[in-house]
Amino acid sequence: ESSRYGAVINSWSWGDNSVNYTNRSEMIDAWTVENPWSLVFVAPGNTGNMMLEPSNAYNVVSVVATDSQENVSLWQGNSQGPDINGRRGTMIAAPGVDILSADADGSKFGLNNGSRMMTGTSMATPNAAGAALMVREYLEEIAQRPSPQGALVKALLILGAQDVGARDIPNNDEGWGRIDLRNTLAPTSGQGIWVDDRSVVSGTGNTKTYTFNISQGNSGFKAVLAWSDERGSPFSSTQLVN
Repeated sequence: ESSRYGAVINSWSWGDNSVNYTNRSEMIDAWTVENPWSLVFVAPGNTGNMMLEPSNAYNVVSVVATDSQENVSLWQGNSQGPDINGRRGTMIAAPGVDILSADADGSKFGLNNGSRMMTGTSMATPNAAGAALMVREYLEEIAQRPSPQGALVKALLILGAQDVGARDIPNNDEGWGRIDLRNTLAPTSGQGIWVDDRSVVSGTGNTKTYTFNISQGNSGFKAVLAWSDERGSPFSSTQLVN
């Protein structure tokens, strides 16, 4: 059930200086529909303006950067939504300021003994991808849900994300907020998580209804609907927006 190289989580800290929905955006969307267990994380860029391709693909998780302090704030250099088609685009935020990582030369004898401290969405994106791997591991090993769909992993990241205060979430600056793994996998006492990733609603106009009993007042109720969308076309002036 894995991809050619066994990867189910992909982290892309690169892209082109284009805001258009390109062949690469289309390729990612086609891949995630054909391989529903996969999930692709993409850095939207560091222009401070509109997000760049392929972070504007429908099924990617576009990750903007925050600092790593207790009082979290967004990094001002983030490329962010809306994308060229008016979609929010930005999905989630993760630490991306002053992140120490391996240097690109791959040598421990290179600059700073093979490490480098950098800032940007390219640093936030692998942080988010690593969090997604932990969510997937939890689903398979603790929750005993084999082969979880990428859309489910994305939904759980959104479910636990925390507003960093730019505006009420969701918004174009931070998407659904900053990743909070504890809130995603082990919410506070009295709160539970219920998942349905097996049901199918087939045909236009059909519905499925869920009923929940809320046992605690003022405790909040949050619902996330996530799916892998059909690909758009780079040759269309306006992309479909679901």
